Amino acid sequence: MTSYPFVLRDGAVALEGTLDLPRDPHGIVAFSHGSGSSRHSPR
Repeated sequence: MTSYPFVLRDGAVALEGTLDLPRDPHGIVAFSHGSGSSRHSPR
């Protein structure tokens, strides 16, 4: 497993995170969860 720190920027907003990848990945799924959000939040 290899870890990469990253920053996703959009205007004045920056989201810091870590991308952990296995040795031979076949694809990537990105998941983000915000504070206070739930399955009942309007979409």
